[in-house]
Amino acid sequence: HISSWKLNDPTLMSSLFSEAARVWTFKKTAYYPRCMSILYRIFAELERERIYVASPGRGRLKAALACFEERFSDPTLSVDDLADAAGMSRSYFTKLFGQFYGMPPAEYVRMIRIDKAKAMLSEGSLSVGEVAESVGFSSLYYFSAAFKRVVGVCPVAIMRQ
Repeated sequence: HISSWKLNDPTLMSSLFSEAARVWTFKKTAYYPRCMSILYRIFAELERERIYVASPGRGRLKAALACFEERFSDPTLSVDDLADAAGMSRSYFTKLFGQFYGMPPAEYVRMIRIDKAKAMLSEGSLSVGEVAESVGFSSLYYFSAAFKRVVGVCPVAIMRQ
């Protein structure tokens, strides 16, 4: 079945599709998992748009997302904090968030942090440790492992591109 969305940010989708096309075309190291990562991000963004259009719980989750945007660089930010911002118990918040976004809140937070880190690393003005700290990772080892799992290459490889 075919669906259509009116996107709040069409430039984001355009840039994601362009990035996927570039990665696929040039086929550098780990291009396949990188493309898959971008495609999953596209699917997540499309799902977010679909849910925001018709969701009665949107406002409550929106409060949690606003809290995350405000504190994304805080390594102590927890799912409990987001649930509190939404005015829900942790278990209900986790269930509702999973229904709306297709992933647990902790995974969503990690994905957004990795995306922000990827953009910062591409600029090349900060070290990997500085980027990890500025996006909310207290452990450089954990940041590097999570980054490689999501993006398909280690953070230093992004700096070299």
